[in-house]
Amino acid sequence: MELSIYQQIFEQIKKSSRILIALPQNFSIDHLSAGLAFKSVLEKLKKENDLISSGALDPKLVFLPGTDGLKNSLSSDKNLVIRLNTSEKKLQEISYDTADNQVSIYLKSAGQPFSPEDLVFEKERPAYDLVLVIGAANLGELGDLFEQKSSVFYEIPKVNIDNKAGNELFGAVNWVDLASTSICEMLFGLLEKNEEKVVDENISTCLMAGIISETDSFQHVKTTPRSFLVSSKLVELGARQQEIVQAIYKTKPLNFLRLWGRTLAKLKGAEGAVYMYAVLNSQDFEKSSAGQDFITKIISDLIGNISDKKIMGVISENTSGGVRLSLALHKLISETKFIEEFGLPSLKQDIPPLAFGLWEFVLPNATLADIESRFIKISELI
Repeated sequence: MELSIYQQIFEQIKKSSRILIALPQNFSIDHLSAGLAFKSVLEKLKKENDLISSGALDPKLVFLPGTDGLKNSLSSDKNLVIRLNTSEKKLQEISYDTADNQVSIYLKSAGQPFSPEDLVFEKERPAYDLVLVIGAANLGELGDLFEQKSSVFYEIPKVNIDNKAGNELFGAVNWVDLASTSICEMLFGLLEKNEEKVVDENISTCLMAGIISETDSFQHVKTTPRSFLVSSKLVELGARQQEIVQAIYKTKPLNFLRLWGRTLAKLKGAEGAVYMYAVLNSQDFEKSSAGQDFITKIISDLIGNISDKKIMGVISENTSGGVRLSLALHKLISETKFIEEFGLPSLKQDIPPLAFGLWEFVLPNATLADIESRFIKISELI
């Protein structure tokens, strides 16, 4: 009888002694929270493990239990291993000395001397016997972690856990659930069926954080009855919901607020038009001490506060030159004309609320004035 996906995952875990939990370089709150929860579960199951991502941890997320255990690189695997067969000859003593840029290793036998045939030389094998990859559509999304240690990911069995379309199913076990709002919701389902007894306040808090972030605190259109049901159970198990909401949504850094203010001051859009936009130059970022990574959140906040617009754009000078067009489109608005005008986007993702999608176009040889003019032209045709 074929094992269920839950059984397949736990079978892999049970037969493993040291497990690597790998997150994308650009990990989300959901990815991190699921990774932290999985790490705690494995520790309770007496499994050695490491949680690793080459990405940076957002300081506002240090409230999550276990973030001090997040590593950003794998240990070296460059050791040469010398294996000695002692099935017939017993080792009595080992010693070494160095001279003339050489190291001599002495193996003293308790009886018959060792011969070269008793030795095997090999590269040290990876320290892990299972990799749990969380939230990556492909191994390339692990970034530097994969590029610098690709052999680890090719040689070791992988469990691939994701909830996005387009996942390349690269694991020995592939658990891709497109119906789940978050990976944390998926993980609770796994634990509920197999190891719910290990779910404590800290694990519940991590899982709840992932669900809250992916559902925009249950205001997101993609919030499902399952999301509410799982969250209710997590609260019963001790999840600290108010702490999560306070940390994720109530605390905004000063540089974000400065850039938010400058964006509001530069908003443009004709009365009754379906679009609104702002143009930000390099001075806006310099005077705010802010980066372009804030733009997605700014657009999300604009959508939440300006309800009658179906197109929201931020046109900004790109840090690497040229112009970046960040565009939020309502699901009723086709992106076709924008793609025809600006080419394929460098990024596409859902942003709260789900009725909108974010599209980013990087235009290396353009000017702010040129993109503004073209943006208005297309928006007025829609």
